[in-house]
Amino acid sequence: MTQLLNQIAELSMEEKILLVERIWDDIAANSQTKNWRISDDLKAELNRRYLLVKEGKSQLYSWEQAQKLIIAENPSF
Repeated sequence: MTQLLNQIAELSMEEKILLVERIWDDIAANSQTKNWRISDDLKAELNRRYLLVKEGKSQLYSWEQAQKLIIAENPSF
């Protein structure tokens, strides 16, 4: 596992993102994941965030806005 992590560390940011996308795609395609359950803690957190949005107490961003904010805060991207 250490060797794999070292190889990943050597990838460019673009390559790392593509790797993560492929890993997520593989997880989603795996039939065993269909039986996953969301923990009560995660349900509570998602509900808390949903209520903040519903009550207008949380700001939402489009993907384009989020990208600009991320890049502004992390110019090395």
